[in-house]
Amino acid sequence: EQLPGLLVYEVHATDADEGVNGEVRYAFLRTGAGNRDWESFHIDAMSGVITTTVKLDREKQALLSLIIVAHDMGQPVPYETMQPLQVALLDIDDNEPVFLKPPRGSLPYQRLTVPEHSPPGTVVGNITRAVDADEGSNAIVYYFIAGGNSDANFGLSLEGELKVLKDLDREEISAYSIIIKASSNRSWTPSKGQRSLRAKVLDPALDPSLLAVRIELEDINDQTPRFSKAEYTAGVAANAKVGSELIKLVAIDNDIGNNSVVQYHIVTIRYFPTRSNGSEDAGNVFTIGLTDGMIRTYDLFTSYNPGYFQLEILACDFAGHSATANVNIYILRDDQRVKIVFNEIPDWVRENQDDFISLLSNITGAIVNLDDIQFHVDKKGRVSYAQTDMLIHVVNNQTNTILDVERVIQMIDENKVQLRSLFRTYNVVDVQPAIGDELPDDISTLQLVIIILAVLLCLAGILFVTMNWHYRRVHQRKLKAIVAGST
Repeated sequence: EQLPGLLVYEVHATDADEGVNGEVRYAFLRTGAGNRDWESFHIDAMSGVITTTVKLDREKQALLSLIIVAHDMGQPVPYETMQPLQVALLDIDDNEPVFLKPPRGSLPYQRLTVPEHSPPGTVVGNITRAVDADEGSNAIVYYFIAGGNSDANFGLSLEGELKVLKDLDREEISAYSIIIKASSNRSWTPSKGQRSLRAKVLDPALDPSLLAVRIELEDINDQTPRFSKAEYTAGVAANAKVGSELIKLVAIDNDIGNNSVVQYHIVTIRYFPTRSNGSEDAGNVFTIGLTDGMIRTYDLFTSYNPGYFQLEILACDFAGHSATANVNIYILRDDQRVKIVFNEIPDWVRENQDDFISLLSNITGAIVNLDDIQFHVDKKGRVSYAQTDMLIHVVNNQTNTILDVERVIQMIDENKVQLRSLFRTYNVVDVQPAIGDELPDDISTLQLVIIILAVLLCLAGILFVTMNWHYRRVHQRKLKAIVAGST
């Protein structure tokens, strides 16, 4: 890297002749295309002093070979002799270390991993991918963190050993990205220009002395499963079949992989009759899926009086971390269910059911539980595939009792202004009692008449049917008035 004209060597040849026969001149033997090193030097024909004609780069060619010719001035035929000369270039520290480009198709950064919550001082890995074209001590590479470590979470030795300096939580930040600088200067620091334009300057794609390093935290099983709320409510029909699905519980574990697997267990099941202040052990009347958290019936409920069951559910992971939640399951009568008719398909209703139920609960001030979502069936038993029936029941959050349809209708009437807006938003077209919707009206009425005639065989039965019909008509008109205009 020296400027042209640098003295390289001085040759000297002697000739025993006298006069012009003994005068010596010097030149380079101009070899063929295989070696043209002589073009980089000049030799003085009289003095034999050899100097450079160009700036030489050791990293391109470290050794140059010359052949020096010394000849006399004798006549008619001069004599000559040849001597080889090799010129070795001494290294200077004129090259910056660079990181080797990764193979095509591989990651454009170096990936390292370390378990979360590793003690400070834990070695993450080594940065050793930089090379320096110089040699000897000039080829030693020093490593520095040039960017991305503003919180000082990591430390890097000059030799490239990366360590954790702080406690790191994968659930807060799962991966860190830093920029490594390779330099021949063991005292390297960013220049003022780099500090001011760091975001632009620290680009490994533009500067081969930079390397992007991604540190990914490996998960350890340190998180406890958690339910979305401490208490859930659901309903079970008195005539529900064994194996009926009631409610699905989900506990979230913020770990990943097998560390996030949650299993569910029923700890206790207590039965609380409505007309009693006590409770009793209900045995195994419910089951819960070990991995899916679905609570299903495991018994019949026709023999139970009105009341509710309270289940304590345990969710735990493989490390033994656990959480509990209570589930109140109410025994439902047919006259405690309300049907809400949507002018939407069931899939749309299912996607929006949580928001709708939450808003309906907030407006009414009660606990609204979803029992079922299905295609709409009208009173003549015809299915409408463009509409959806949502069956719900409402629980008084003060007394833990299920409200009859009459009280639900009254509650809806009291909040009709807000509910109109809600029903309009979600395309609710009707709200009605759910009783008697499983069969067409003519069949259910005929069965009701037969039962009344068989049991009472008197005018009181006919009067009862008449009053019941009047009751339904009155409340259906009231419900229709509430949802009027929401279509």
